[in-house]
Amino acid sequence: MRSPTRLYSYLFCALLAFSGLFSFLLNIEPQPEPEKPQEKPANSVRPPPFQPAPQAEALWRHVSLTPDLGCCLKGWPAFSGVMPTRACTNLTCVISERGPFSLDTLALVEPKAAKAMRCAPAQGGQRRPRAKQQSLGNSTSAPSAAAADADAGDSSLPDIQVSVVMPVYNNDLLARQALVEVFRTSREADSLELVVVDDGSRKRLAGVECLLQDLEANFGTRCLLLRMPSNKGFGAAVNYGVLKSVGAFVVILNTDAFVIHGWLSAMLRTFELRPDAGLVGPLFIGSNNQITEAGGIVYSDGSAANYGRFFWPHENYTYLRRVDYVSAACVMARRSLFSYVSGLDLSYGRGYYEDTDLAMAVRAHGYHVYMQPLAVVYHQEGSTLGTDESEEKQALMTANRRIFYSKWLPQLSSQHVPPSTSIHRAATQRYKHHILWVDDMIPEPDGDSGSVRMYHLWHVLLSEGFHITFFPNMFRYMHYALMARTHGVHIVLNRTSLVQRGCPYDVIGVSRKPVFAAWQRLLHVLCPKVPIIFDTVDLAFIREGRLALSNNYTMPPSIDSLIATIQAYPQLKQLLDTELQLVRKSSVSLVVSDSEKEVLDRFKTGVPVHIVSNIYEPQGQWFKCEGRRGVLFVGNMAHEPNRQAITFFVDSILPLILKMLTPEEIKAFTFHVVGANLFDKDFPALHKRHVSYYGHVSDEQLRALYLRTRLVVAPLLAGAGVKGKISQAMSFGVPVVATSVAVEGMHLNNGTDCLIADKPALFAAAVLEPYRSCPKWQELSEHGLHHVATYFSKQSAKASLLQVLSTLGVT
Repeated sequence: MRSPTRLYSYLFCALLAFSGLFSFLLNIEPQPEPEKPQEKPANSVRPPPFQPAPQAEALWRHVSLTPDLGCCLKGWPAFSGVMPTRACTNLTCVISERGPFSLDTLALVEPKAAKAMRCAPAQGGQRRPRAKQQSLGNSTSAPSAAAADADAGDSSLPDIQVSVVMPVYNNDLLARQALVEVFRTSREADSLELVVVDDGSRKRLAGVECLLQDLEANFGTRCLLLRMPSNKGFGAAVNYGVLKSVGAFVVILNTDAFVIHGWLSAMLRTFELRPDAGLVGPLFIGSNNQITEAGGIVYSDGSAANYGRFFWPHENYTYLRRVDYVSAACVMARRSLFSYVSGLDLSYGRGYYEDTDLAMAVRAHGYHVYMQPLAVVYHQEGSTLGTDESEEKQALMTANRRIFYSKWLPQLSSQHVPPSTSIHRAATQRYKHHILWVDDMIPEPDGDSGSVRMYHLWHVLLSEGFHITFFPNMFRYMHYALMARTHGVHIVLNRTSLVQRGCPYDVIGVSRKPVFAAWQRLLHVLCPKVPIIFDTVDLAFIREGRLALSNNYTMPPSIDSLIATIQAYPQLKQLLDTELQLVRKSSVSLVVSDSEKEVLDRFKTGVPVHIVSNIYEPQGQWFKCEGRRGVLFVGNMAHEPNRQAITFFVDSILPLILKMLTPEEIKAFTFHVVGANLFDKDFPALHKRHVSYYGHVSDEQLRALYLRTRLVVAPLLAGAGVKGKISQAMSFGVPVVATSVAVEGMHLNNGTDCLIADKPALFAAAVLEPYRSCPKWQELSEHGLHHVATYFSKQSAKASLLQVLSTLGVT
């Protein structure tokens, strides 16, 4: 007989089970009809879901905290023009709430989850028509010449911007991870296709096949999986993949190269910045976030080296630079050029030196190879052909080096330095000349006209094969350094580092009197035989003399009277003598106007003086006179002549203008003031009626002001040089009313090119004439555009600068 205690336990368990069942029945809901399972391709084994490559995730976190890398991903405007803004691109419209760098591939391998996030209809021809689409489930035989010609001439092929070609040999998992990283960053291109070439793998690439099928089915991605009949080697697989691709740009990508956000837009942007670019490679980062390659070096004996290897990202490696070659682990090429040079040379077999050979072929056809440090790629070296220490790799490299040396012996002996050369000098051997430029600060092109001029001078020098090293006396904002590095300028921020490099320069440039005064002794000791260009920017003794004599809003005397007055004042006389002494210590001096050249010629310094003025390109009128309102002043508020001009206009001219306007015109009239660096927030002139101060604005905001403002005023009482505010306004077709000081040395004719007035009443009347008369406005606008094209074009500045360099024997 069972005990009562055990009986009660059985009853209690039964009661619990019954209550659970009763609760389940109460909460159960009607189940929908099961969905019909989708058919899966034959012989396809779906791999389990996996996270994106941890190497790329770790590198992305590192780049986010490193100021020298990945700046285009953190709101930097340099790449805003190439970042697609539409929500749905040709590859994917998946937007994860956790951010793009935590996207889970579950959405890719589960069609049900992906359906809710499918893109709109395809744009830009991202896929072939269904009738012509090759099945990923079937092998594709080796290409024939007839088939290639027919394929290339097919007008139904999609218009794709970038083709990513990945040769794969056995590494199924690694290839899937690398492809996922490409997919996650594909929004940076207008359109992109994935071409995977199975180079005779021993096992079927089931994971890669399923991933490509999901991308094609759920996101409209054009994907090709090509199969070689046997292992033909890296070069053959790449050439086959490029032959079957259709993109305007081709990216060769290894299975052990993991891209991160920003890589694609940075590389595409490089082709826009450098029309002579034939190949562009990234900055390769390896374990411990150290550099594995910042461009390759080829020596005269055929040996090669990876620049920056095992170093941390540093200013020596993080600027756009011409290089001897870039690793084919990740490289972008113009498709037309890649085909023209016949792709990768198959003489190198399974690999090594074929990328170096490709770079040599590209340069032989007049193009250059660039390393773009803003494109950061993690390279898991040794995952394809073993580590550097493997005997197989060493034997292959030795054999291919002999092939490479025999093929390119004439170029190696005449265009490459020997292995004993300094590593930094060898890394820049693709430049004809080296120039060091020293200035007060890194140019800020959205802040002042002098910075805009310097950027244009950089472009001229870079296009002529100059390697530019730039040292700023004062460093303020990192994003301006990053912007300069993106354009290919080596920014050095440490004077000790600069001195330790010695004197590898062919010419030295120094801007502004205070900078040259502080540097001239060191430069003559460091580089005693190197010619020095003294860029005055504007003559300081003219500017300071006028500022001292323009009290009570009175116009300072003419140049002749001004020089005589300066020589009568001891402080101004010392300023004059110091600047003339610096001119005499230079090899050549630059000024921005004819009037300043005439002033220096009077003192007979014995140094050649050349004119290199401001540079602006005509932008056109955009909008006619009707609909425009108000007047505009643009100027850096840290520059005292600009503050003086604003006060002069608001106190003496604006009241006269308002008196002559009708009540309706007064309501629509505003004096717009744009200018950075206003340290005095209580500047009284900016707190009056009809005055609107904007501070620092972006280029787009300033453009918008030019397009809706009727006139630009430049009521300067002091200053020197050429006024960028006038040239810039005329480049947008906006008429200008200015004082005689403001237009000095600009070859402007009063009444046709602009209106010139010095007295307040005359200035107010000059403002109202084109403000009320659209025919007069149209006449001034057209003449201003023509004047900018004649005197301030890039071609004119380039000719002047090249003449200066020719004078110094640097051509």
